Amino acid sequence: MSKLVLMGSGETAPSLVGVHRQLLSGLPQPRCVWLDTPYGFQENADILSAKTAEFFQQSFNQKLTLASYRHSGQPEVELQLCYRTLRNANYLFTGPGSPSYAQLHWSLSEVPLIFEEKLKQDSNVVIFASAAACAVGALCLPVYEIYKVGQEPHWLPGLEILPSLGYPAVVLPHFNNTVGGNHDTRFCYLGERRLRILESQLEPHLWIWGVDEHTAVVLDLAADRFEVHGKGGFTLRREAQVSFFDSGYKGSLQELRQPVPGQSVQDEPVEVVATTTQGLVTELARPLAQRFEMSLHAGDGLGAAQALLEYEQLLVDWSGDSDVHHWGLARSHFRNLLAQIGESAQKGLQDPRKPIEPFVEVLLKLRNEARAERQFQRADQIRQILLAAGVEVQDTPEGARWHLRPEAYAL
Repeated sequence: MSKLVLMGSGETAPSLVGVHRQLLSGLPQPRCVWLDTPYGFQENADILSAKTAEFFQQSFNQKLTLASYRHSGQPEVELQLCYRTLRNANYLFTGPGSPSYAQLHWSLSEVPLIFEEKLKQDSNVVIFASAAACAVGALCLPVYEIYKVGQEPHWLPGLEILPSLGYPAVVLPHFNNTVGGNHDTRFCYLGERRLRILESQLEPHLWIWGVDEHTAVVLDLAADRFEVHGKGGFTLRREAQVSFFDSGYKGSLQELRQPVPGQSVQDEPVEVVATTTQGLVTELARPLAQRFEMSLHAGDGLGAAQALLEYEQLLVDWSGDSDVHHWGLARSHFRNLLAQIGESAQKGLQDPRKPIEPFVEVLLKLRNEARAERQFQRADQIRQILLAAGVEVQDTPEGARWHLRPEAYAL
């Protein structure tokens, strides 16, 4: 038996490089193959394939061979060459795109049989990430048709790879998604209301497997063990009962074949933040942006430039991530910071202390005189006046020292 891996997102992002590296290290001679069906309808399919191959080459020094099966109507000779490439692989990987498109075209081919063959053989790794993960269960979620087109919540037939291995489940990646900002997009963009409708359509023995973003669930079928890696967790849910396995959890596959219901899902509506929710790349970028702005306001041009260079490298490192929405937000913020450089250059960088230094020194002199005359209440009043203006005073054995508080830089 081999390893089955489900990734909620981030399959070509730095967040899951370690998982790929660990899986590759277990293969003496990795033969890595990427199947492009889920995004085969996209005009930029060639670019996506090239970026994925580049990610493998740069991150692992591994060649990633493309098994191209864009649609079921392509010439038979191309289909047979694709099947041959898949069967020669021991590290088979497929990912982002449309779950319903992948399910439709895979179901008209030998691909599901090849997936099952690989998993039942020894020493293979088969990875279903993002959209592809939706298709491998008993049913398939047509997420775009529901979330973008507006169709009523419904299921499509799945490839039934999980049930064939003894796991009565459907898979929802992006389980902790929050890209909606001011509306609920958890549970693969469904939200709680639509998820409950879909739950009511499931047969009683079926469980929902929810895989969080930038998270991988590794099922070692030979060792009868599973592990959770990455930034999030793994949820089993049925009839509003959930069991949650956090990153780092290791357990027996029996826990997945015959799950035990955990806590109940609360009926109260979820409070959603009114601003755009940030993804992992934007969370990593936030402290760099803050450092840039602090350096710029303090007149530290080199410090601001260093923060921008680190920000730009972050964008390069995450450019292969299929979660283009959050990467686009980070890039947009980066461009805004670049514009601030131009604005500051127009004004000229200077130490923000210098313009107010004469006034602060006069007030500090008056404060020192008040303290010397033991007029402590008056001295405290002067200190509070300075603090209200964003100037914080610290008394030291060498005398009073002052600095601008962070909020003063925005004035």
